[in-house]
Amino acid sequence: MRKVIASIDMGSNSLKLVVGEFLRNKLNILAVSECSSEGIQNGLVTDPELVIESLKNVFEKAETMVGLPIKKVIASVPSQIASFIISEGSTTINNLDGIIRNIDMIRAMQAASYNQIATEEELASIIPINFKINNDEVVPNPLDLHAENLTVKTVLVTVPKSNVNPLIKCIEKIGVEVLDIALTSSGDYACLKNDTIKN
Repeated sequence: MRKVIASIDMGSNSLKLVVGEFLRNKLNILAVSECSSEGIQNGLVTDPELVIESLKNVFEKAETMVGLPIKKVIASVPSQIASFIISEGSTTINNLDGIIRNIDMIRAMQAASYNQIATEEELASIIPINFKINNDEVVPNPLDLHAENLTVKTVLVTVPKSNVNPLIKCIEKIGVEVLDIALTSSGDYACLKNDTIKN
């Protein structure tokens, strides 16, 4: 089964749609399409009808290139609307062997976000800073280590629902499901990170 993924960057000047396929744990770019964005100013939808027309244009271009309909997408939203919260969350390791699994890391990150997000905000990302096992040893990656409990220190990244929801509604009106939202700066960091930037 093909593992194809699409992501759209919705800026005030242009819409950019990237379609890629995972093959042997590498992302191969299948198509990139771009068009001017109409109806968006400073990350806010000012005219939904114009946004929808721009979206149809950029999706049609990409679909022609890949020869496939694009029905699901990750929406990348501007970073200037984001807020950041430092938080911690913990979980008990309930596995019989006491080995930390992915699900334990997810539970700890969910605990870090519990009761931290304002009702008018949408959680865009949880970025782990470090993990602590047994309330003592700090580790960068606890996966497959033995522990009784796991604590994570995170950056919670939120965006205003008033900014994001209108963008999502415009995408859904052309028959495309938004699987997730991401920040443009998170993508930049993932591509360019090194020890200096990380610090």
